[in-house]
Amino acid sequence: MNIYKFMQNIKGKEKIIAIICTVPDKKYEKKIAETLLKKKISFCINAFLKVNSYFYWNKKIQKVKEIVLVIKTISSLEKKVVKEIKKIHNYQIPEILSIKIDKVSKKYFDWSLKNIKI
Repeated sequence: MNIYKFMQNIKGKEKIIAIICTVPDKKYEKKIAETLLKKKISFCINAFLKVNSYFYWNKKIQKVKEIVLVIKTISSLEKKVVKEIKKIHNYQIPEILSIKIDKVSKKYFDWSLKNIKI
């Protein structure tokens, strides 16, 4: 069975995107998730707890435990989501990465549009 029979290319104006953002703890995880969902500018957020992050800061390699948020939204709301993250986030330079989603199941796409403010 061809999996692509169950997938649709996202056409038209709206595209689903995933915004990746790391936060230091559950306080920021909850605040960002609840804010974005209540404002209906994200329809689903996954949190991956206690990941190891390695990076340079102040000329030294750092290792910290962080929470990775995968924030699903649509392309037309990306700027609003990023603005809210920046308002809440406590990092001097928060990690905010945006990934375009090329294929998604029709049912998931339809569900997502029902749970977001377009």
